[in-house]
Amino acid sequence: MNLAANGSGTAEMLEQLLTALEYPDLSHVHILGGANDAWMDYDHEYSRYHIEQMIQVCAARDIKPVLGLPTPVCTGADHSFFAFRPQSIAIWMDRHRAWLKEYAQAQAIPLIDYFTPLCLAGTETGDPRYFTDEVHLNREGNRQMALVALEGLRQIGV
Repeated sequence: MNLAANGSGTAEMLEQLLTALEYPDLSHVHILGGANDAWMDYDHEYSRYHIEQMIQVCAARDIKPVLGLPTPVCTGADHSFFAFRPQSIAIWMDRHRAWLKEYAQAQAIPLIDYFTPLCLAGTETGDPRYFTDEVHLNREGNRQMALVALEGLRQIGV
């Protein structure tokens, strides 16, 4: 099941997760977010708190969490979504990704990397062929992301 909704931040993700826990036989939860928190310029601790709460909720119910490393910001896109601050959003997201890597390793939580496959080779910038603007994926980007998800989930036995 995919509970993602455009515009959802980590606080909304936590609320959506609590609702989804009503479904029986839920074995895994894939947590992937942060871009909307960056857009809103929330403090990093705000986002970390909600992700940590999602992990704790899963642990309390014997559900295995899987974290996702969010996609890159594409500064070379043909169209612009951001009227301002794309560079500060990219910096926020870099810091968020660094924390996710450290947290996943420290907690022994599987982490699927959606960042690297969507970057221009050898850079940390989104490849314009996958994006409609700085942060939204086009059809090919969504296809690539789905392939990464399938492989990542296969590798962890889901």
